[in-house]
Amino acid sequence: MDERIFRIPERLIERHDTRDPFQLARLLGYYVKFINTKKQKGFCKIYLNNYFIFII
Repeated sequence: MDERIFRIPERLIERHDTRDPFQLARLLGYYVKFINTKKQKGFCKIYLNNYFIFII
């Protein structure tokens, strides 16, 4: 398995001193939205250079 999968989150956690995914998203400039859909658990969308994370 590619080691970058593990190194990238570890660096983010060290750099921002938190493991909270919502705080990390905010610090990285991502918007987190909660939505209601029955077919997916969540997804990410880039719209007009803004990053959105949609969570069920």
